[in-house]
Amino acid sequence: MASIDLVFEGAPLHTGDLVFGDGGSSPVTDAVISGAITLSKPGLSGAVVLGLVVSGAVTLTKPALRGDVVYFSDTQRPLVGRIQGRWQDASPRSERAGQAWRDAQHSPAGFDTRFMSGVRLTSGTEQRWQDAFRDHRRPLWMRYQDGKRRQLEADQSFADGVRAPDVVWQAFQSGTGMQRRVATSFQDGIRGVAGQHRTRFQDAVPAGWRWWSVVGTGKSLVKGWSNRYQDGRQPTPGVTVPHPPEPPLDPCYIPDPNLVFEAPWRAGTNLVFVCERHGAGETVIVPVRRVYVVENHITLHRVDNGASIEADAFSMSLDVDSWTWTWGASLPASALALIEPGPNGDPVDIQASVNGVAFRLCAESYTRERSFGKARIRVQGRGRAAILDAPYAPTLNHASASPLTAQQLAALALTINGVGIGWDVAWGLEDWSVPGGTWNFQGSYIAAVQDIVGAAGGYVQPHRTAPTLRVLPRYPATPWTWDTLTPDFELPSAVTSVEGIEWRSLPAYDRIFVSGTTGAGVLGQVTRAGAAGGSVAPMVTHPLITNAIAARQRGLAELSNTGRQALVTLRMPVLAETGIIQPGALVRYVDGPTTRLGLVRSTAVSWDRPVLRQTIGLETHVD
Repeated sequence: MASIDLVFEGAPLHTGDLVFGDGGSSPVTDAVISGAITLSKPGLSGAVVLGLVVSGAVTLTKPALRGDVVYFSDTQRPLVGRIQGRWQDASPRSERAGQAWRDAQHSPAGFDTRFMSGVRLTSGTEQRWQDAFRDHRRPLWMRYQDGKRRQLEADQSFADGVRAPDVVWQAFQSGTGMQRRVATSFQDGIRGVAGQHRTRFQDAVPAGWRWWSVVGTGKSLVKGWSNRYQDGRQPTPGVTVPHPPEPPLDPCYIPDPNLVFEAPWRAGTNLVFVCERHGAGETVIVPVRRVYVVENHITLHRVDNGASIEADAFSMSLDVDSWTWTWGASLPASALALIEPGPNGDPVDIQASVNGVAFRLCAESYTRERSFGKARIRVQGRGRAAILDAPYAPTLNHASASPLTAQQLAALALTINGVGIGWDVAWGLEDWSVPGGTWNFQGSYIAAVQDIVGAAGGYVQPHRTAPTLRVLPRYPATPWTWDTLTPDFELPSAVTSVEGIEWRSLPAYDRIFVSGTTGAGVLGQVTRAGAAGGSVAPMVTHPLITNAIAARQRGLAELSNTGRQALVTLRMPVLAETGIIQPGALVRYVDGPTTRLGLVRSTAVSWDRPVLRQTIGLETHVD
């Protein structure tokens, strides 16, 4: 062991030996406690009978050990110093905090670019390769072997032709020469002067004519023509519904280089910009009218060739637990060729236009019916997202060995060996991190995305036309805070033709435990604010609950679906103000003095020429 000199600045506070490791000195022995235990003499009592077994009892008193052990460590712990804070609590001051910079003053000077204009080069552009120099004196090389030169010879397919330079062979025999004769269909014609040919009609005699107008000199009329619309464009399939011109938009904000943050940083990289001049959003209010007049247009077209499909009836529906539309239509028998699948069994891609709003659908199955000599075809299918599920999508093993976020996992599920299949994900949840090797799933593309989204209490909805999956939270806010949100639509009872209400009661849970199922999982306890937490819901588990963000979102979704609820069903026309109200919208329904606020959970559209209606289902909570 190398020797090292230790230099101590102060005097020792006590005497003692310093032992560093094992430097070859005698080891430190253990402390030995010695003593003596005195046992009292045992006493023997009994009777002895000759010829019999001796019996008796020996009484021993329990030994008792008493003593004191004193350990002297020879260590002193005097007060060697004090630690004082460099600063003390600051006294509050009422002075204002000034900014380090102020807004720059407007300068009328122009903008100077960092670089000057480039000097034009007159030299040509040299390509990396150039055409090979053609040499007509060299032979032409074929792909496999040299071609054989042919000069002044023409080869036929079978044999050389017999030359006949002076003889013309007819199909039957030589024709009789005709000179200065014109043959008619029945007899010889009259011979005329050689070189003269008579026509059926003679030359017309030129005649001069004059034309007088019955009206005098026309009076010039200047008239302008104006176009009703703007520049023309190629129309899309369907019937275009004219809309009144929109008023000019009032901007949400005035450009300002100063960013004002309203909420503290929450360890994320997403910046959410809101409209501070108009609020977070505006409510579409349907006014109360005596009569609601709507001109309905429903059209179906094939996407590949634009062929129009006649339909007498049409319907489609979507709910919060479905990831794509389901639809059906009644067609004439002549439209069978327009909906039959392709050679590979792929469904026919169809675009439906409902009052000018397009939806992409797939025709998957059809039946033919005949009644009283009239044949009809009933076609059914789903939205274009149906290709992400069986029988069109394979069953794959989805996993990730590297750490990703939940949004990245959803995008990875829509790939084959890391190559995208043409679909995107519009993420609407709060993202969280997932360690590598945590998630493993076997299923189709859409099943994998649903498993990821369901871990945080979300659901999947389709885009109307684009190949995009929309990921939305099942509850954007807890029901007891809905009154602080801005509704998307306000509907009066006058616009609804049918109204139905179903009351139901669920357990009023106010606390739940959410846990992961892997080593990287977390255990979260979510309790409703202001509640005692005495009613605990059953625990929820999922492998992707690996972060407090996922646990909180899943817990709030479970606690929101509790208590007394009223499911309201409204049947109404498809108005120009509302269009088709899709699941996830927040609707305020006003029925006289009663106002209900709820989320749209289902949407169904039915059209039976010429009547078009939509039926929406609202989830409302009763206090």
